[in-house]
Amino acid sequence: MKISPVWILVLPFAAACAAAGAAPAGAPARTAAVAVQCPAGVNNAATAFSHDAEQNLLKARLAGQNARQPLYQQALTQAQAGIAADANNPQHYYLAGQAHVVLGNYMAADSAFRRAETLCAAYGEETLPLRLQAYQTLYNQGLEAYQANDTAKAVAAWQGSTRIFDREPDPYFNLAILHTARGQYDQAVAMYNQTLTALERPGIDTSAAAVAARADLRPKIEAGLLNVGVQYFQVKNYPRAAEVFERLTRLNPNNRDAWYNYALALYQQERWPQLLPVARRVVQMDPLNENANIILFNALKNANQNNEALKVLQATEALPIKVTGVQLEPGEGRSVLRGQVEGNQARAGSPVRLEFTFYGSAGVLGAPQQVTVNAPVKGATTTFEVALQDPAPAVSYSYRVVR
Repeated sequence: MKISPVWILVLPFAAACAAAGAAPAGAPARTAAVAVQCPAGVNNAATAFSHDAEQNLLKARLAGQNARQPLYQQALTQAQAGIAADANNPQHYYLAGQAHVVLGNYMAADSAFRRAETLCAAYGEETLPLRLQAYQTLYNQGLEAYQANDTAKAVAAWQGSTRIFDREPDPYFNLAILHTARGQYDQAVAMYNQTLTALERPGIDTSAAAVAARADLRPKIEAGLLNVGVQYFQVKNYPRAAEVFERLTRLNPNNRDAWYNYALALYQQERWPQLLPVARRVVQMDPLNENANIILFNALKNANQNNEALKVLQATEALPIKVTGVQLEPGEGRSVLRGQVEGNQARAGSPVRLEFTFYGSAGVLGAPQQVTVNAPVKGATTTFEVALQDPAPAVSYSYRVVR
């Protein structure tokens, strides 16, 4: 049987990171390290080193452009001297991290902040705006590098942005796309999973536009994972394809393409017992799809359920029409589904009414939409189109024959 997995086009990158709420470049958000309340037993007392480092950071904020970098470097030197003198005082690490951020040493800043936060968790509130500042710089550096066709630099910048601030999904999403384009499918799957994890964390920007942008990313993640699964399928890595498609069915149980491709990947491996419930789900969502019914027939036959297999075969031969070549074009405000029907057992010219249900990532969208097609002569085809008016784009569909 000729099988064709669903193909998804390459997705766009996430837009440039907004700078709302970040401190100006070169300006630490806070320097009052001594105000942080640490647990008993943690030495957070001010030292001569922390005093000098803090004073240089304050001076740098007021200095002219040319004088800033030497002052930040002096602050870093003092903070590092404090670390050497007392490696368990968190404010030395916090002040060193501030200097590293404005000097562009982002990974060193992350290491310093992590140590401060480990010694005294309350420093997490102090480091957050500084981490966000560094994240925004690195994220936009990645976009600039990508636009200059320097993908290696883009990857390094986006990887750095996720290390220093892991609560935004955009860099993970962009890395997933780049890994897919490079044929690094395992890394792409990992980055899509990280994107989903980041979406579960609260975003810094809580504006309506930012919340909407995060919601819009989820269907793009589903499409990206589907694309990676197809790439695995095309190179005949059916076990990994099945893993990706199965993951998608858990993310969105209404994703018809995920179920269909999952069935194909299992079929190629002859994993008949595992295929049975998957094939049944596909036929439930896409009942007039001949290939889906044949997959179910073969699964039943090879699982030694011959009576059930015969019933499916007879039902497949008795289909009034066959639905093929369905393409869903999602859109904000209007999603359109187009496809073909092939004549089978229904009398030529007789009406066949189909009722389509559309789904977004969060479930059913709007009311079911019906379309009536006149059955073609057996073997001939005709086209149909059905649209859904809804603010959210549709990512999948199912249908039934209306009797």
